Amino acid sequence: MRGLFEIKIKKEEKDSKDYIIKKMKERRKNYLLGNIYGYNSDNEKKIYEVPLHIINYFEKNINKGIINLKRKNPNLRKSRIKKKRKNPNLSIQEIKEIYSEILELCKGYKTQKSKCYKNKKIKKMIEKSLQFMRENYYNDKVQEHTNWWQWEIGIPLLINDIFILMGDELKTEMEENLKTTKFFQPDPRYSGNNPVAIHPSGIPFRLSTGGNRTDTVKISLIRAILLTDINELKLALKSLNIVWKYKEEDNCENIGNERDGFYKDGSFIQH
Repeated sequence: MRGLFEIKIKKEEKDSKDYIIKKMKERRKNYLLGNIYGYNSDNEKKIYEVPLHIINYFEKNINKGIINLKRKNPNLRKSRIKKKRKNPNLSIQEIKEIYSEILELCKGYKTQKSKCYKNKKIKKMIEKSLQFMRENYYNDKVQEHTNWWQWEIGIPLLINDIFILMGDELKTEMEENLKTTKFFQPDPRYSGNNPVAIHPSGIPFRLSTGGNRTDTVKISLIRAILLTDINELKLALKSLNIVWKYKEEDNCENIGNERDGFYKDGSFIQH
């Protein structure tokens, strides 16, 4: 997450929130696409071409993703007979995997020299898949089940990255999907902070700690960048400080999340 903040800002632009958010979005996009960049002797940023092996990797994942998306989304299959197909029963892990496959399609669509670059059929598949998942599997009308982490962290992280790449072309889908992630994970300081939350302890609402806190901060941070929400951006940054504070040695004997974090001997405990 550090790379989001390593931005060279010209003096006259340093106070512009739009400029800073734009640059943060650019950094995340370059990271997702494997872009290599640096600064020349005149301190001007130069973006270099994406290496061929990364393009090949994206295309391999895209081919796999297209097959899986068509298998799980009846609306993407071609048929001469127009009939309503039953949606498959998907586990929460399968739901998360579909969002991961959609993200791979987005990477290919946005990567120059990829066979899928700006391909209209790929864009349509991305849009239809996002709509299908939103209407049937991941929305504010469904109940959390099986594993809270997928609902509140795993899927929101993927949705954020999908719209870092596609938000400029699929604004309506972006707004609707980010409403859902905010329903499941509204505040970086807490986990289980929604009306349908679950947790093995039986007490869903709790402080997010350790690695989970860095994830909830990342969700709020990138969502704030996408929506130009300065209040959520400030809250995300403010909520990260607690992760870097050393825990007292006595805390390692505690049970549960209270012992999560860094210790002065160099150790880190999560769960």
